[in-house]
Amino acid sequence: MGRKKIAVLVAQTEDKMQHAFLSGFLKQAYTQNYDVCVFSMLLKFQETQPRGVGDSNIYNLINYSSFDAIVILKDTIQTAGVALKLEKRIKDVFKGPVVVVDKESENFPTIMMDNYTPYYDLVSHLIEHHGYRDITFVNGIKNHPHSMQREKAYRDALRDHGITVPEDDIFYGKYIYRSGTEAAEFLMKRRGNHMPEAIACANDEMAMGVAAKLTAHGYRIPEDVALIGFDMTDEGRACPKSITSAEKPSAPCGEYTARWVKARLDGTHIGEFKSSSPEFFGSSCGCDDTKVITDSIRRNNWTTDVSVNSYKSNYNHFMDDLLSTSDMNDFFGTIFQYVYQIRDFESLSICMNDGWNDPVKVNSDAYVTTGYTTKMHRVIRCGSDPDSGNVIDFDDEFDSKLMIPDMWAPHEKPQTYFFTPIHFNEKSYGYVVISYGDEHKALNEDFRNWVTNVSQGMMAFYRQASYASLLKKLEATQVRDQLTGLYNYKGFIEKATARFQLNGEKRKVVIVAVDIFRIKEINSNFGRRTGDQVICSLSRIIQDITLDSEICSRMCNDEFLFAAPSEDLVGMRGKIFCSNLDERLKDLNRQNDSYNINIMTGLSVREVADQDELEEAVNEAIGIKNKKKDTAMAVISKQGGGDAGWNRLVNQILDENRIIYYFQPIVNARTGIIYAYEALMRFNINEKLSPMDFLESAEKLGRLADVEYATFNNVISHLKKYTYLFNGKKIFINSIPGCGLDQRRRSILTRLLKGVNEQVVVEFTEETQMKDSELQQLKDSYSQMRVETAIDDYGTGYSNVDNLMRYMPKYVKIDRVLMKDIHKSTQKQHFVRNIIEYAHDNDILALAEGVENTNELKEVIRLGVDLIQGFYTGRPEARIVEGIATTIKNEIVQYNQTTLNRYGSKIYITNGESKLSLVTLATDKYTQIRVAGYNQGDILEIIGADGFKSNISIDVEDGQTCGIKLSNVNLASEREKPCINIGENCNVTLVLAQDNLLRTGGIRVPESSVLTVRGNGDIDIDVNNGKYFGIGNAINEKHGDLIFEQDGRVTISASGLRGVGIGSGRGGNIFINRGSYELELRGQYGVGIGSLSGDRSISIMKCNLSCIFMNTTGVAIGAISGNTDITIANTALKLECGGTECVGVGTMNGSRCNVAVATSSVCVESLTSNFYGMGGGTDTNITIDHADYRATLQGSAAFAMGNASRNAVIRCNESAVHTDVRNSAGSDMATEDRHITLKNGTYEFVNNGISLYRDIEYTMMS
Repeated sequence: MGRKKIAVLVAQTEDKMQHAFLSGFLKQAYTQNYDVCVFSMLLKFQETQPRGVGDSNIYNLINYSSFDAIVILKDTIQTAGVALKLEKRIKDVFKGPVVVVDKESENFPTIMMDNYTPYYDLVSHLIEHHGYRDITFVNGIKNHPHSMQREKAYRDALRDHGITVPEDDIFYGKYIYRSGTEAAEFLMKRRGNHMPEAIACANDEMAMGVAAKLTAHGYRIPEDVALIGFDMTDEGRACPKSITSAEKPSAPCGEYTARWVKARLDGTHIGEFKSSSPEFFGSSCGCDDTKVITDSIRRNNWTTDVSVNSYKSNYNHFMDDLLSTSDMNDFFGTIFQYVYQIRDFESLSICMNDGWNDPVKVNSDAYVTTGYTTKMHRVIRCGSDPDSGNVIDFDDEFDSKLMIPDMWAPHEKPQTYFFTPIHFNEKSYGYVVISYGDEHKALNEDFRNWVTNVSQGMMAFYRQASYASLLKKLEATQVRDQLTGLYNYKGFIEKATARFQLNGEKRKVVIVAVDIFRIKEINSNFGRRTGDQVICSLSRIIQDITLDSEICSRMCNDEFLFAAPSEDLVGMRGKIFCSNLDERLKDLNRQNDSYNINIMTGLSVREVADQDELEEAVNEAIGIKNKKKDTAMAVISKQGGGDAGWNRLVNQILDENRIIYYFQPIVNARTGIIYAYEALMRFNINEKLSPMDFLESAEKLGRLADVEYATFNNVISHLKKYTYLFNGKKIFINSIPGCGLDQRRRSILTRLLKGVNEQVVVEFTEETQMKDSELQQLKDSYSQMRVETAIDDYGTGYSNVDNLMRYMPKYVKIDRVLMKDIHKSTQKQHFVRNIIEYAHDNDILALAEGVENTNELKEVIRLGVDLIQGFYTGRPEARIVEGIATTIKNEIVQYNQTTLNRYGSKIYITNGESKLSLVTLATDKYTQIRVAGYNQGDILEIIGADGFKSNISIDVEDGQTCGIKLSNVNLASEREKPCINIGENCNVTLVLAQDNLLRTGGIRVPESSVLTVRGNGDIDIDVNNGKYFGIGNAINEKHGDLIFEQDGRVTISASGLRGVGIGSGRGGNIFINRGSYELELRGQYGVGIGSLSGDRSISIMKCNLSCIFMNTTGVAIGAISGNTDITIANTALKLECGGTECVGVGTMNGSRCNVAVATSSVCVESLTSNFYGMGGGTDTNITIDHADYRATLQGSAAFAMGNASRNAVIRCNESAVHTDVRNSAGSDMATEDRHITLKNGTYEFVNNGISLYRDIEYTMMS
């Protein structure tokens, strides 16, 4: 009889309670000889519905018939509706024992942990040991089982000691930090100067929130108010005053649950679960915790979390390397290489859904979102030995009913398998299975973060691979040339093979290759449009003289092919074709005085039997034609023309600097305003010379570096000379691939660029494939010059998403080939839309190049490009034009208005109404409310309904001065659009009532407008874009005045490459006067509150603010580039930071930083390599007055306060400052001690576990 198998359903196993429960459960299960399968979401709950779908999909993998019993940790599975669906499903399909842990169930028996006894003992401790009688209670979610037990314990303890329960002082929260700060505020308002002696909190996190708020208002813990919590978290024990608490009996409960399962499987019963809970008496209640705390921080090993082999290593480049992969082997090979970061396992498998190797399928909306495919593919399998038994195998298939084949193989000892999902939003890629053998251990945070990296990497890889595949398919399906309508080479070969019936029997065929001789000169002298006209004219002649039984094609830019059946081996039909072509060209040339069209031809006659032999005949004709062309060029060269003449001319141009430039406007695709100009090379000479011929000659002469230097020097000099004409607009300069400048010239250009760096954009072309090392050197060179970059001609040739990732430019210029007749081609539209979306996801602006008419203009605007360039919007001119034609600009604005409705939008335009119902508007298919017709003092109330999600956004017309009240609304906008867009010159008061949610975008406030937020309701903003902002404006804009005066909560959850939570890219005024704020920002480059660039003044007053800031580079409060003046007063501020280079409060690259903290509590925690808790900049002043500042940091160059110059001036007065910093710098502060002034307070400084001494000035109070 096989070993019994138990399924455990849980979420976020590294959470302390789950981790302890599983450790206890596995320990006991192994003694009972049970195998265990743990199915776990990565997180207990998710911020968005799609993430919830993807994370909870792991439960759909479970084959219930494979298990003997099921354990559900129901309270950990907090994704809406999931736990109830699981119970229903299990009830329907499973007949064995099922038990639910720590939450009541209507369907199955429940095992509850004892929250009553330990909490009763804690409250009694306040009364009996410290003599407190006035004790209030801060509870969690009302009617939650845990809340009910702890409240009963509180009430019974008071009554048993003869104390009346203060009913009006009991506060109900949500078991989160913010609930604690809200409770403290509630009590201060209610009790005034008569605060309770002690506050009993239902968990440690709320106790910390209470303490932060109280200390910010001058109360001392425990001297003025004592505190207790519950759950005994490490964070609570490490607080400035360690929190008295009790630990939930999670591990004993796990052991009991395993015994309960055995009893049921054996047909017996055991008694109810009872267990004592360890209590911790910290200093928050008034006890002495010195010895306990000292002992608790000691570790039992010498390793470090930031060692080279750790996920937390400073050298962890896992995500960078994943994003750099270009094919399937590289991608999974990179995952395979980084398995070492979680290497303490017995086995690890990465299992992918069927179709995993088809990026287009995976990237489609129809790919797996519910359940898993019948066939699963184990692409990575690793064992415990890093040197053997580890494979990447793309052919390892198994039935998903098995879940993982290993669990069915014979094994001597019982084992546990952990199953976690690999997903991005709702899309399921597969799952990870990891086993620690017979060790009773659970997954940790490093594993969760590692799997999250894998999931995010898969999303990026499959998206880029899909786009590359679409490009190949687009190219493969095109058999017609876009310009002429003739067959392209692919179409020519296919049609000729079919038409001439080349199926193995030899047939005579004549091939003629035609080449337009020196068409580059026509393009250079008369423009590419004229060159296109020449190609089209020749193609019409070729079509006219080609018979129905014959075939012709345009092979490439200036080459054509003709094929016909031949009755002889001299190719008489081909010779007649050439003769007719010459006669028709003579007629055409007589009609044109500007230039002549000259051609070269090559003729081949062969007997061919199949496609391969047909291509050999084509190559022979091309070879004959090319030989004639080379001979003609040699004759011209001998006569002093051609290459020799051009070479002399090119030397003269470079030696005498006769390069001049025409400037073609690049316009904003939304407004039609000129955004930039492209500098196009011309020559101050009498001869006609094209830029292409010029560059070809320069390359032969070895003078490309001279061209590169002259180009930059001339254009930048012109920019600086005529600064007033460019008026801050950018200038695009074409760079020659692979042509680096020497150090001397780079230094000259760097100096020349000073003052105009931000206006210069360097264009790379993809025509030359560069090695990674060469590309990195080039990127570093321009990075040192502080200029932006662009990829030119994207979408053809070498173009692929991998190249885009390698270059990571600021702009991508989509090639004109894709723009031509794009309004007629759904394939082009689909491909270009993918390019644009991918660009936007990666913070890249998309530029449509070569827009030639109004139809193309309209289509690229519809597709969402950011910038437009082409003859239709503006031709190159020697002078700098201030604007494009008014008619074209109006077209752009008009097409944008139309585009707003491209998905069938319906706009409701207000007319002074006082109330609007979202439900009614949604029923009538409206997708936008346009606010208009209001006067000062008017208020429009927009009313939602519980659980109702609308797809409606709000647009406020220019010039409105009014109030908008949001009552329980749920809004959504189109991709990359704000949910609330305030027009120019507006003054809007946003009044919050009840709970409001903006699902897909934030609130845009342009520079000319003012937004004031009031009310006692809450608003949640969820943004997930490449470039994002929560409240403010875009990253390339300034925002108007933002004034926060609400009593409710503002929550912003944002993720993307680059963005700002509250603020904008270029800044504006921010006044946070009161309220509660929760920000969570994740990405590459961002700011929580403030701006990316520009000088900033930020005032944060009388509020509670929590910010989780996980950006590679950024500032939680302040600015990345720019001076900052930041005032924080009467505020409880908590920052959790993680990244590579970040600042908590201050500036990263600014020259001046002033931070003033008064009567506030500031707590900063960080795992960041280079970090300043407060400070940054060159000239830094930090003042802490009557405040509490705590910094717990870890990173090689992490500092509690200071700057890179180590001259920051720090003044602390009547404050409590505690630092605990682990770094390699030898100090907790990035400044010299002589710059630090400490007066009248409590100060504790710890660096790498060693206490530091600093002088403290004490002044006697009179």
